[in-house]
Amino acid sequence: MNHLDKFLISDTATVIEALSKIDKNAEGFLIIKKKDSVLGVLTDGDLRRVILKERDLDTKIKFHINL
Repeated sequence: MNHLDKFLISDTATVIEALSKIDKNAEGFLIIKKKDSVLGVLTDGDLRRVILKERDLDTKIKFHINL
């Protein structure tokens, strides 16, 4: 396992998957990737805002990335 794996998440992951991974790494952020490219950073605050807006933990995080 790569030492960065605990911080990497696919842009097709769901909010609940991101919450679980961010809880396990205990750092408060994830790096969003698509194949071999970095799209951005997702924080616990970003996830909180998505939950308050959408209230659906199965929402894909890619729909909330502002690129």
